[in-house]
Amino acid sequence: MVFTCFNQDQELDRVDFPFLNERLKQSGMQEKLSGLWLERLLKIQDIPRI
Repeated sequence: MVFTCFNQDQELDRVDFPFLNERLKQSGMQEKLSGLWLERLLKIQDIPRI
């Protein structure tokens, strides 16, 4: 069994792994872009990142 928000007891053989992989890649790209924007804004405001 695999825990998912949509179907909490989804059977493992029903998971669309290629789609999941693509979704995780998209999420990773968004996280990287958000991190770059945050770094830029902190640098502009001269706020040290802890």
